[in-house]
Amino acid sequence: MNKQRIIEIEKKHAKVLQVGNLVYYHAVIGGEITSGPHAVIMEPIFQNGRWVVFIEGHSGYVSCAAVLKPDWELSADIRKYEREKSLA
Repeated sequence: MNKQRIIEIEKKHAKVLQVGNLVYYHAVIGGEITSGPHAVIMEPIFQNGRWVVFIEGHSGYVSCAAVLKPDWELSADIRKYEREKSLA
């Protein structure tokens, strides 16, 4: 995924993320979900040219493009992640 597309996704997600939302995180933007759910701890901020958000369980900010709310477009990936987690 190119940088411009990532920035577009960050901006879109930053507009709707709110403190208390539960989100899933994927370490590779556009890749498989790697952890979650995590609560959003602080409102998204624009920092160093990127939209970022602080979520529980992470020691720093993550890209807004790296998180998904369960009601967003990739909810099938969230269901897959939860199924695999329950089998582990």
